Amino acid sequence: MLKIERKKALWGFLVLGISLGLKAQHSKTYFQQTVNYDIQVELDDSNHFLNGYEELEYINNSHHGMDTLWFHLWPNAYKNNETALGKQLLENGSTTFQFIDKDGRGYIDSLNFKVNDKLVKWVYHPDYIDVCALILNKKLAPKERITISTPFRVKIPAAGISRLGHEGNSYQITQWYPKPAVFDKDGWHAMPYLNQGEFYSEFGTFDVRISVPKNYVIGATGELKTKSEIDFLSERANYSASTPLDEITFDSISSNEYKTLHFRQANLHDFAWFGQKDFMVLKDSVELPNSKRSVNTWAYFDKANYKEWKGVPRYINQAVYHYSKYNGDYPYKHCSAVEASLEAGGGMEYPLITIIDFGMTGKVLENVIVHEVGHNWFYGMLGFNERDMPSLDEGINSFYEMRYFEELYGDISLSAQITGIPNFLNAWLALDLITVRGEKYFTYLFTARNNTDQKLTAHAADYTFLNYGAIVYAKMAVSLQMLRAALGTDVFDKSMRQFYSKWEFKHPNLQDLRAEFELVSGEDLSWFFDHYLNSTEKINIKLKKVKTKNDIHYVKVKNKSSLNIPVSISALDKDGAVLSSHKIKSLSGVSKIELANTGAKSIMVDAHLNTVEKNRKDNISRTKGILKKVEPLQLKFLGSLENSNKTQLFYLPMIGWNSSDQTMLGIGLHNKSILEKPFEFFVAPMYSIHRNQINGIYNADYHFYFSSFIKRLTLNGNLQRFSYSNPTLGLNSTQFERYNPKINFDFKNKNARSPWRNYLSIGTIYTTEHTNREGLAIVSDDNLYKILDWKSTRNRELSQSEINFTSTNHEDFQLIELVGTQNWKYHKGKENISLRMYAGIFANNQSVSPRYNLRMDGQRGWYDYTFSNVFLERGTSHDFWQQQMNDNQGGFKTPTNVGQSNNWLLAFNLNADLPLVLPIGIYSDIGTSSTESFMFNAGVRITVLRDIVEVFLPALWSDSIEQAYSANNVTYNEQIRFTLHLHKLNPYKALDGIVK
Repeated sequence: MLKIERKKALWGFLVLGISLGLKAQHSKTYFQQTVNYDIQVELDDSNHFLNGYEELEYINNSHHGMDTLWFHLWPNAYKNNETALGKQLLENGSTTFQFIDKDGRGYIDSLNFKVNDKLVKWVYHPDYIDVCALILNKKLAPKERITISTPFRVKIPAAGISRLGHEGNSYQITQWYPKPAVFDKDGWHAMPYLNQGEFYSEFGTFDVRISVPKNYVIGATGELKTKSEIDFLSERANYSASTPLDEITFDSISSNEYKTLHFRQANLHDFAWFGQKDFMVLKDSVELPNSKRSVNTWAYFDKANYKEWKGVPRYINQAVYHYSKYNGDYPYKHCSAVEASLEAGGGMEYPLITIIDFGMTGKVLENVIVHEVGHNWFYGMLGFNERDMPSLDEGINSFYEMRYFEELYGDISLSAQITGIPNFLNAWLALDLITVRGEKYFTYLFTARNNTDQKLTAHAADYTFLNYGAIVYAKMAVSLQMLRAALGTDVFDKSMRQFYSKWEFKHPNLQDLRAEFELVSGEDLSWFFDHYLNSTEKINIKLKKVKTKNDIHYVKVKNKSSLNIPVSISALDKDGAVLSSHKIKSLSGVSKIELANTGAKSIMVDAHLNTVEKNRKDNISRTKGILKKVEPLQLKFLGSLENSNKTQLFYLPMIGWNSSDQTMLGIGLHNKSILEKPFEFFVAPMYSIHRNQINGIYNADYHFYFSSFIKRLTLNGNLQRFSYSNPTLGLNSTQFERYNPKINFDFKNKNARSPWRNYLSIGTIYTTEHTNREGLAIVSDDNLYKILDWKSTRNRELSQSEINFTSTNHEDFQLIELVGTQNWKYHKGKENISLRMYAGIFANNQSVSPRYNLRMDGQRGWYDYTFSNVFLERGTSHDFWQQQMNDNQGGFKTPTNVGQSNNWLLAFNLNADLPLVLPIGIYSDIGTSSTESFMFNAGVRITVLRDIVEVFLPALWSDSIEQAYSANNVTYNEQIRFTLHLHKLNPYKALDGIVK
């Protein structure tokens, strides 16, 4: 390899130019390169290294010569934080790799590439150290073959990062050897290793010899050819099956004697192996449905999990059988599952073998086993480019996993799949109503409902972390069920079988899949393949009207989307069973149909729940009665999963307290659930026993969704009514009401993975305050504030930024405020440092009230004139609750009137956690204003609940603050303040933040 950086960069650009030129020149006729491997590798389990030698035959089946070959060196993805893997892990919220020590990292080195036994130059990709290019000494002609060889050494990283790794002497050896990238009709597919985003590799034959200490058990891709090891595995399987569990023992010390195991397999595009000294082994077999050939099935697992894993051979058997029945027979002689540490999901597929993470039980374990075994078809034999369109692999496989469960277990509920959930929780959350198909449908709705979903044809690396599951897996699965319902099961199955037969051990794409479906069905399926898959537009079918006259149901149905899709309309009896159905081949706009009156009690769109709709609540109507389309009311405590067949109203008891109203009792009523609804409300009337009056909080949102630069527009109305002791009127009780109508804009990013989010809020706050004075007239004070607020946030796992611009207009003033906040995490992401800047200036100010002044210590109590924050005491008494602070404006933690201004104010606030066992930090604030040239304070912060309840103990403050304290006899206890941000405990706000 070239070692001079300048030469390396020049070679990199040269190679890129050659590759791009090659990509532009070749024809689009399908071809497929062949790569045959001969690999020898030895495990050093003392130092966690692999020492290997690879010789591969590369056959150029393309129609032109090749100057350059791209290779993947994926162990280098674990080398440092700047790799594509390191960056993606951090973007997805994992800091494990960022802070792992040197021993926990991995790499590949000792490379010395030769072609036909002659050294060749090679160079790293200019952007990725886990991709390199071989610059051939001689152009590789069409149909010509060459032999490429190199030694290599792999430092095995610690488990828990991604896929390759070790946990002690348990080894997961995946993506471990130098491997040519795919070159096909679309050019080179040289790609860095990613955790989110899988693989695309050339097919060929693997001859692999693995040398390990003699007492290791190895599960691997391919057929084992070593007779002694076959006998060893059979003995271990017999021992595991026949020996009482408490009598089973294994050697924990590695043998000094090594053994070499030979594995061979044709028609593969990858090879993985897993090793552990104390694996239990179970062996079984399954007869294939078509050829009747027998396949051996193996399970490798820890003794501690025998109770769950003793059923794994049966799960593998069932998966192999049913996937063979659906698509075509499994072509290999063996199929295995291994239990080991895995960070990239619950399971990970490799040809003939799959790894399953620890902790799986019951139907969840079966589900993961079936899914990963199924990947032998959709990844293993059908070699889709998973990086370009992962839904072809994960989504199709998830559809067949779903079909498997429906065929074997019917409408099994989520509560039956997940063991250990208490019965009361199942009933409360209605988990017993969520079927296997329903679970995937709800997963899709989680991001679709608030318009953060992405199209099914996106690149793997472009999906957000949530959408990779919600769209790639879940939406594609239920979408294929929609296609199956449209075509009929027979046509669908024939299409998939022919597709599998035609493309087995090849690289098909979406257009190849479409061609086979259209060929078999004889239909134009552009509604699905062109429009639906390439769009995020939501399907919504509305049953507009049902009128029954004599022997006919006259039904009017509307497709509210522009996606013309097939739909079925059904007549149901009183138990919900289908009496008759009418199928509309392509519904566009409004359609009128007639159904025979067979005594149906209701008419329903999509009675079998095949259509992937955003909202199913307008799908059903009773045939008789008033309010025929209104679902029955379901009153439920606290909340539940959404039930489209019910009008859900949730309730919870409310108790509140402030120093003026004192104890308040009430009830909260809302319709919110995990899935966002277009209209959401929360009302909480509360009775003040002390004041004998009704207070409360009332909030309503109506959401509109767009496909343009505006993601979501929300009309929000908020009303609050409470009391406080007015410090300007002799602490008499003042009842206030706050009305806050506003429009919220949530803007869409072109890049869904961008950490930036932008919001705009335009609204008004109208406050009215009525003070009752015994024997005197009521004093009223009404104010209107026009608010414009822009917020931009940047959220990364180790740093968060926020910029906030606010304009407040009142009849007496106009206030402009700018707030910038930057947070950093340190000490392995456990501790936080934050820096805040505040700048406020009055564009004009005619007010003489100190209430509107900019305050260095924030708008506490009575000074919070828009009533935007929750205070248990708004007066200026010297009781404990008056020490609650609002960390806005100047943000000083020390209470002070010094520095307040009716002109301008500038402040900086520093908050830092200390790397201690106790939740203690330090703070420091500095500020200046039109009335005070410089002031500061500093002290210690005690965190009770992060960002919610924090206590501030002052230690240092400027002379001006000290003078004010002395003049007013302020004690040290009165200088201690605390935050109480109760609004941050709202679970639905937190959920919305996660989705965003």
